[in-house]
Amino acid sequence: VKEGLVFCGVVPYSPLLLPRHATTNTLVPGQTLLSTNLAGFPWEGLFPPAFPVSRLLSFAPLFVTPTTSISRQRVHYMVNPGGDLVHTAQFLDPFLSRGRTEWLWSTCANVCDTVSCLGQADVFLYCGHGSGERYISRELVGKLAACPVALLMGCSSAKLTNAGLYQPEGMVASYVRAKSPAVVGMLWDVTDRDLDRLSLALLTKWFDTGVSLAEALTYARHECKLPCLNGLAAVCYGLPVFVNSKYNS
Repeated sequence: VKEGLVFCGVVPYSPLLLPRHATTNTLVPGQTLLSTNLAGFPWEGLFPPAFPVSRLLSFAPLFVTPTTSISRQRVHYMVNPGGDLVHTAQFLDPFLSRGRTEWLWSTCANVCDTVSCLGQADVFLYCGHGSGERYISRELVGKLAACPVALLMGCSSAKLTNAGLYQPEGMVASYVRAKSPAVVGMLWDVTDRDLDRLSLALLTKWFDTGVSLAEALTYARHECKLPCLNGLAAVCYGLPVFVNSKYNS
């Protein structure tokens, strides 16, 4: 325990940085800064169930003014790219169809498409196996001039690898270093049906109610049949990000 506890802290987030369009009952999230040795544990489970918590890889995001709101109309998604998660595609299709119709969402069909989408999107949704590294590498993510909020809804998509004296490695770390405002991923492998429920609940809560991404995740965890096993696998890295329904450009 002594060797693993390199750093662990909770940093309060200033309510002054919450956007004006956030709901009046929006909870002010807290941030945890963990060593790589501790990042694999679901520390969010120690907090009250409705209290939003997000993770940081360093203090750097706290010293800049973040982009706290994103447009509903700049969302690109890649769902079931391998073609074997039929239930996932069918389960999410009603909400994605609404996104295509009401907010002009678009799908990323191939690798070249995905790289282009990431450069233009405010939000990138990936629902498939792993973190999507098979379709877009960490190196390509690191080269992005502007990196969107990334929802990596696949098994172990938020898993970090200890690199000794160097910064931790992993797809989440690549998005964070590319200055993504926030990244959601899974710490370990989970069942596909629970992940489908969590994904749909997260999207619905975040896009429809005006709460932060971290707060939407606290609600989504409870939609799982196994909230303490599959629900707590889902974590959020970054600062509070809100969907601005009035910002559609």
